[in-house]
Amino acid sequence: MKIKNTLIGLACVLTALFSKAEINAANQCDGVRVIMRISDLVPGGSVEGVRKAAQLHEAWYRNNGVMNNRQVVGELYMNDGKNWIADKSKVISLHVNTPKADEGTAQKNWGDAGFNEFVTEYSKNNKVSNEFIACFPKGVFAGN
Repeated sequence: MKIKNTLIGLACVLTALFSKAEINAANQCDGVRVIMRISDLVPGGSVEGVRKAAQLHEAWYRNNGVMNNRQVVGELYMNDGKNWIADKSKVISLHVNTPKADEGTAQKNWGDAGFNEFVTEYSKNNKVSNEFIACFPKGVFAGN
């Protein structure tokens, strides 16, 4: 519970599509935009499957002219009051340095074959339960 509260407090940061509100929030950020997603693994899903989806997601951006963002996937640990315990039912993903609406050709190509490939891979592995956008100071992440 403490990690969840910490993450929510840290963020006010993230599925695979931006809503208009997310795009507006991302465009207001003067630093490094990060979308953070906390997801539940679906039956048959795995952290490795989410990582594969994230690799496809990042490759799709590269193929659409967006070169400076990153998709990062990690495991979550919860504190039971005494110990940190891996939560094998959840995964966290970060989309670091999300592109602005006018960057590259990504927005006009939403729904193409490559896009549908990573969306399908995410769907086979996880369901987003919480999504946040955060704006971090420049320099907090390597290369940004």
